[in-house]
Amino acid sequence: MTTVGLAGGTGAPGGRVGRVASRLTGPAASRSALGLTGLLAAFAVWQWTSLLVHNPIYPSATSALSDIGTMFTGGNLASVVGVSLVRLGLGFGLSGLLGVGLGLLLGYSRTARDYLSSVVDFLRSIPFPLVLPLLVLLAGLGTSTVVMLVVLTALWPVLVTTADAAASVDPLVHDVVRACKLSRARAFRRVLVPAILPEILAGLRVAVGVSLAALVIAEMIGSSNGIGYFIVNAESSYDSRATFAGVVVLGGIGWLADTAFLAVERRALRGRPS
Repeated sequence: MTTVGLAGGTGAPGGRVGRVASRLTGPAASRSALGLTGLLAAFAVWQWTSLLVHNPIYPSATSALSDIGTMFTGGNLASVVGVSLVRLGLGFGLSGLLGVGLGLLLGYSRTARDYLSSVVDFLRSIPFPLVLPLLVLLAGLGTSTVVMLVVLTALWPVLVTTADAAASVDPLVHDVVRACKLSRARAFRRVLVPAILPEILAGLRVAVGVSLAALVIAEMIGSSNGIGYFIVNAESSYDSRATFAGVVVLGGIGWLADTAFLAVERRALRGRPS
C-alpha cells in the first residue's frame, strides 16, 4: 500500500517527484529542447557567416549579444523594452477580449451574424497599418496610438476563429444545454465556451504574432519610444550594431511570448481528448 501511495498518491512526495520528472522528460520538454537547439543553430550560422563576410555593417552574433548586454545594463534598452511590453500586453489583451466576445456573439447568434458579418468582412479586409497616419492625427504620437493599431490589427484572427468555431458547434451541444435548462451565463461558462476552447486559443496564438508586428510598425511611425522606434532610429543613424541588437531583442520577445502562450495553452487544454 505504501508503494502505491508513493507512486500515484496526489499528496505523496513520490507522486510529486514523478509528475516533475514527467514534465522534464515528456513530449513538451522534448519539443522545447529541440526548439532551443534550432535557435542555437541559427545563432551559430549567423556567427559563421559574419566571420566569412568580414563586413563592419554585419556584426557577429557574439558581438550583437554583447551589445545587447551593454545596452541593457548601461543604456536605455531596458526602459525601451519595458514600454513596448506594456503596449503589447494592453493591445493583445484588448484584442483578445473584444475578439472572443464579438466572436461568441456572431457565432452563437444568427441574428447578429446576419447583421454584422458583412461589416466584419469589410473591416478585416482593410490593411490597418495604412490607417496609422490617421490614428496619429486623431490621437497624436504615443501609447494610445500604438495600442489602437495593435487592437485593430490583432482583433480579427481571434474574432473570425471564434465566430467560425461557435457557429460550427454540434447541434447536440445546444440540445444538451436546453435539456439541462441552464441559464445563458452558465451555459456559456460551462458548455459553450469550453466546447470551442482549442479554436479560441489557436486564434489568440495567431494574434500574439500579429500584435508584435503591429506594435513595431506603430512604434516606427507613431511613437517616440519603444523597440520599433529604437530600431528605426538606429537605422537612420547608420548604427548597424544597435539595429541588429534591436532586431534580436524583438525576435526574443516574440519567441518568449509564443513559448509562454504555448505553455498556457497546454495547461488550459490538459485532460481534453485529442
